[in-house]
Amino acid sequence: MLPDVIRRIIVREVPISPAPSPSASALYRRRRDEFEAQRLTIHKRWNLIANLRLLSFAALAAAGWWAWFEPRPVKWVLVAVLA
Repeated sequence: MLPDVIRRIIVREVPISPAPSPSASALYRRRRDEFEAQRLTIHKRWNLIANLRLLSFAALAAAGWWAWFEPRPVKWVLVAVLA
């Protein structure tokens, strides 16, 4: 056994924090999961916007078709409002 003084010099005792920080892989995994959740939220929002745009285009096309074959000028107002 080494004397106590020499042991303190050779083996430096580093204080250990009460709550060790997570490993790098756990940190990256957590951040990846957070960013994936954000990406899914944004993806859902843009899918909703795309579907609403498609629905409005279909409504405009149907109103235009209807106004074209029914010769009343009031129906073109509906087409203009939808546009």
